[in-house]
Amino acid sequence: MAVLPLLIRRRQRYERQRRRWWVKPWIERRMLFGQYHTLMTEIERECQGNFVNHVRMPPAMFYELLQRITPRIQKSERYGRPLEPGLKLAITLRYIVTGNSYKSLQYSFRVAHNTIALLIPEVCQAMIDEYQNEVFAFPTNQEEWREVAQKFGEIWNFYHTCGALDGKHVAIRNPSRSGTLYYNYKGFFSLLALVDANYKFLWADVGTQAPHQTPRFSTMAH
Repeated sequence: MAVLPLLIRRRQRYERQRRRWWVKPWIERRMLFGQYHTLMTEIERECQGNFVNHVRMPPAMFYELLQRITPRIQKSERYGRPLEPGLKLAITLRYIVTGNSYKSLQYSFRVAHNTIALLIPEVCQAMIDEYQNEVFAFPTNQEEWREVAQKFGEIWNFYHTCGALDGKHVAIRNPSRSGTLYYNYKGFFSLLALVDANYKFLWADVGTQAPHQTPRFSTMAH
C-alpha cells in the first residue's frame, strides 16, 4: 500500500513538469508578426537602404547568399515543419550585426532562444564551407603571388608588395585559463589578417596576440 502514494506523487510531479504546449502560441504566430515575414519584407519593398542597414547587405546579395547556403541548412519535414533557410539566415545576420542575445532575438523573430543557439552556428559554418575557398584565395605558387604584387602596383603604386598585414581588434570572450596571454591594450582578443590590393582576405588568424606584443603568427603556407 505504501507504493501507491509514491506513484501518485510521481505522477503529480510529472504533470507539473510536462510542457503545456509543444510550441508556444506566440511563437506559432511567427509568419503573422515575426520580423522576417513583416519588417524585412516591408523595408525591402519600400526602402532598400534600411534593408542594407538592417542586415548590412542589399537584398540581391542576401538572396544570393541564401541560395548558395540553402542546400547546407535546409531540413527535411520528417519531424514537422522546419524553419525556413531565409529566416535562419536573417537571424544569424542580425546576431552578427547587433550582437544581441539569443533571448532578445527570440522575441523579434519569434523563434525560441534554444533553437537560435543551434541555428546560428549551423548557418555560420555553412557560410564558411560555401565561401572559404572563394573568399580566402591564398596564393599557392609564384604566378599567383606576382598577380597580387601587380595589383598593388597598379592600384596603390606599391610594387613588389605581397599583401597588407594588420590587426583588427574584435571583442570576444577570452578562453578559460588563458590568463593575459592574448590580452591586448584594449583588453580583448584580436584578429590578424592579410589582404590583397582590393581589401580581399588572403589569410587570417583569429585569436592571435596583438602585433605590438610577442607575436604568435599562424603559418601562411597551407
